[in-house]
Amino acid sequence: MKKIIVYLVAPLLVFGLLLSPVLASTDNITPSVPASLTATVVSSSQINLDWIASTDNVAIAGYIVFRNDFPVAFRTADAFVDTGLSANTQYTYTVKAVDTSFNLSDASLAVDATTLAKDEVMPSAPLNLTITVISSRQIDLNWTAATDNIGVVGYQIFRNGVLIDTSDDLMFSSTHLAATTKYSFAVKAFDAAGNISAESNLVVATTLPPNYKNRGEGRDDWDEQEARLESEVQADANVQIEEDDTAENADEDESEAQADVNAGIGASISSYISGFFDRDDD
Repeated sequence: MKKIIVYLVAPLLVFGLLLSPVLASTDNITPSVPASLTATVVSSSQINLDWIASTDNVAIAGYIVFRNDFPVAFRTADAFVDTGLSANTQYTYTVKAVDTSFNLSDASLAVDATTLAKDEVMPSAPLNLTITVISSRQIDLNWTAATDNIGVVGYQIFRNGVLIDTSDDLMFSSTHLAATTKYSFAVKAFDAAGNISAESNLVVATTLPPNYKNRGEGRDDWDEQEARLESEVQADANVQIEEDDTAENADEDESEAQADVNAGIGASISSYISGFFDRDDD
């Protein structure tokens, strides 16, 4: 009780210190009553309040919120979120305005609100979980929506039995996987109350080899690396071909030179023989 009183009064004391000149005046006019107080039930433990701001001849310092006639909060804005409430329980709220001279307005009209019953119903299990291998590093999942008595908030994704992520859609892409590796996947639905469904059907798949050329969506960096390696190999092959061509040309040149030498030798022998016979005739 003491903590709550301090919590409510402390902000007002700050205003009083800052506005001491105003306090020295004779301001005895109370603010107008906060109007149109509304209460919106959000869940089994939360109710939101809104109202129309009060007016004052000097200035409004803030508002004191009462729950079941007990002060629970001081707010400078014209709204309040009340949390930590009990499920399936009725609460009555009023609001009073206070000005910078600590004049307190009359209470607003009271409003009643009852929190929702605690949701203990878990969603149905997601159906028809399918798996698609995209590349050596990516696997895609798709499934049919689960149902719930209030509403499904999202889905938990399990890989090899370990929770790895959540999704608010009916699909998920698991990336940065290892190549040529088997993975299992399952999906569970959950609602706003934290109820979790049973597991979907289990699916298993193996990622592609690291050098597999996936021409579709999801092609990874391994293809680029392989293309670079192929380019280097082709370049080496071209160099070898050029070397082979050079060697072949050299062999041809050598053969032509040898033929010229042989022809020269043959001409010399023919000339010698002709000269020999010409000498005998003399």
